Amino acid sequence: MLLDLVRFCVGVSFLGYAAYRDWTERSVPNGLWIVMGVIGGGLLVAQFLLGGYDLLCVCFIPLTWLLAYLLYALHLWGGADAKGLMALTVLVPSWPSVPPLRSLLPFPFVILCNTA
Repeated sequence: MLLDLVRFCVGVSFLGYAAYRDWTERSVPNGLWIVMGVIGGGLLVAQFLLGGYDLLCVCFIPLTWLLAYLLYALHLWGGADAKGLMALTVLVPSWPSVPPLRSLLPFPFVILCNTA
């Protein structure tokens, strides 16, 4: 539960700053997504060490990265959109423990569907 709250705060902070930069400068620095991904990776390791590890959801990280890259390569998405989804997939690879409703799809795919 605490890791979900930390993930939420990190996600809102980074995505909020990315939205601000995109609005004002029409560019989001690559370092932002790298830092967000590294923090997400650290939280994923912490989740593994605490025993709340969901292997199935973690297996969807490379698949979501591939899909985001394909959307970028086909010019259906911009670079910041693809990098943002890749970083968000590492930050939140599984469903948070707080929502009342869940989907049959892994959480990163639900994010992908909601962005369309």
